[in-house]
Amino acid sequence: MLPKTGKNLHQDKDELAFAAIMAEALTEGLGPTHQAVKIAMRWTGASERSVKHWLAGTHAPRAIHLLGLIRHSDEVLRRLLIASGRRMP
Repeated sequence: MLPKTGKNLHQDKDELAFAAIMAEALTEGLGPTHQAVKIAMRWTGASERSVKHWLAGTHAPRAIHLLGLIRHSDEVLRRLLIASGRRMP
C-alpha cells in the first residue's frame, strides 16, 4: 500500500470561526442573492467559487481578498474589529 500524500484540507476551529464571521458580515452587507456573489467578485477579483465558499462559511477570504472586502464593506470592517477586540473609531 502506498502512503497517502497531498494537502490536508481540514480546517481547525479558529479558521472555521473566522469563516463564519466573514459569511455573516458578507450576507448582512450584501444579502443572500446571487448578485452578492457578483459584487464580492468585483470588489476582490476572486473567483465565483471562492466567493460562494465565503458566503457559505466553509472558507475565509485570503489576505489580498480580505483587503478588497474591507475597502468596500463597512460591515466586514466592523466584524473584523469586533473579532479582534477593537472598536470602530
